[in-house]
Amino acid sequence: CTRPDVAYALSMTSRYQACTEKAHWSMVKTILKYLKRTKDMFLIYGGGELILEGYSDASFQSDDDDVKSQSGFVFKLTGGCVVSFTTRLALCEL
Repeated sequence: CTRPDVAYALSMTSRYQACTEKAHWSMVKTILKYLKRTKDMFLIYGGGELILEGYSDASFQSDDDDVKSQSGFVFKLTGGCVVSFTTRLALCEL
C-alpha cells in the first residue's frame, strides 16, 4: 500500500463489499474525502544516515463481526514508512 495511513480503514470497509449498508458507504466517503485533502502530502527521504526500524502489533479476536484476529507490521526507513501490511487471521482452536 503506498498510503499506509489508510490501509486499516480500507481493510475495515472491504469486509462489507458483498453486503453494503448506508453506514458503510458513509465510511468510504470519509476515506475518499481524506484522500482528497491529503493528496499533496508525501514522504521525503533525506540524505542522512539510513536507519531501518520495524514494528508489529496484533489484536487477538477483537473483532466481534467475524471473530478474527488482526495483525500488522510497518517498516520505516529514516523516519518514513516504506512497507506496511495488515491481515485478518482465521480463528485457531487448540
